[in-house]
Formats: sequence, structure tokens, C-alpha cells
Amino acid sequence: MLYKTHKKFGYVFGLIALVLSFLNGWMVTFAMARGFQDKVLIFFLVYIAIRGAVFGASFPDIDSPGSVPARHYPFLRRVFKVLKIKHRGKVSHDFVSVTVIFALVYIGMNQILKLALSHSLLTKVLGFYLAYIIARDIINQLAFYIVKNKKKRKKFTQLFKPLLAVGIYIIFTVLGYYHMGDSPVNLLHTNNFIAPMLRVWIIYGWVGSMSHLFADMLTNDGVWLLGFEL
Repeated sequence: MLYKTHKKFGYVFGLIALVLSFLNGWMVTFAMARGFQDKVLIFFLVYIAIRGAVFGASFPDIDSPGSVPARHYPFLRRVFKVLKIKHRGKVSHDFVSVTVIFALVYIGMNQILKLALSHSLLTKVLGFYLAYIIARDIINQLAFYIVKNKKKRKKFTQLFKPLLAVGIYIIFTVLGYYHMGDSPVNLLHTNNFIAPMLRVWIIYGWVGSMSHLFADMLTNDGVWLLGFEL
């Protein structure tokens, strides 16, 4: 199945998960916001959720040499290659193994958060990394539609990704997202914006990966469940 089709499945699954999250109180909503700062934060949470789902929708195909996801995430492609994960194999295209991967990433991220949020310098580093994730995603999308020449597109992304990341980081700092106080973000058991945003990215990344496997289950090649072909 083509990358564009998987993206559409990611959007659909992400939106469904987002609606369910709001209806069941799993994620804060605009109705709970107490001011401009909270509304901006919730906007970023929604953005991170949808983009996380789109990332997850491409995740299982990162092990495919030359694929769009492999080009977008070269580091993950190298990890898959080192681990000798085969394309459409029992690791990258198995419902259980993919769920285990995202669960381990979620647990690992929580441990990193515990360490980072107890040190101001590490908090700032993690905050900038999050700003860079958002900036990279925005610039990659803009570059694809604005710059048609591949060489110019590469220069465009190299120039504007760090600039936008710095800009977003400054916005986060000015709005005081390192200490939210009585913000509804506390509903996610933290007084810092970094933790809920990274958790939402991982959770919706898993949602998107499930959309990918569901879509591939409809093809002739199929997918896997506990090593059994579907």
C-alpha cells in the first residue's frame, strides 16, 4: 500500500482516537482551558496527537529501503537495519511486536522524564528537543508543498528547521510552559508541558501504527499477529 494511503489511514485513526480521548476525559479539552496559555497548550497537544498518528502510520515501513518513511527518519532506518528487521516481517508488521515497541518507548520516555524534570538544564534540553520535533514536522510539510526542487528543498529545511525550533522554544519559554501551576495539564499528572506532549506523541504514534497494520491487513501480503499471518 502506498505511503499517501497510509497517511490517510493515520489521519482517520488519529481523529477517531482524539474524539474518544475528549469524550472520555483522557485528554484536556478547550472547555477546560482557563486562559490563553492553556488554549495554546491544548492546540499543541492536538497538533502533536495528529502528527504523532501520521508518524505512526509510516513507522512499520521504515524498514523498507528507499521508502518515504526511511528517507524521513534515517536514524530509525539504521536502527532497523542494525537489528536486521526485515520489511513486512514478524517484527515491523506484527500487531503485538509493534505494540511492545511503543510500550517500551513509553516506559523509557517516562524514566527519562523523571530524570530530566528534576534538573533545570535537562528540562531545557528536552524542551528544545520537543520544539525541534514540532519545527521539523512543520518545515518538512511546508518544504514539500512550497519547494519543488529537491536540492533547494534540502537547503530550505536545513535553514528553517533550526530557526523555527528556536522560535517555538522561545514561545514555550515566554508562555511559561515549564511550570504551568494550576493549568488543566495537571490532569495528566504533571505541572510541566513536556511530559504530556511527549506521552501524547508516543500514544498516538502507536494509534497510527495500528492504522498501518489494519490497512496492510486488507492487502494480499497481509500482516502478523503473534507470528501468525493474517
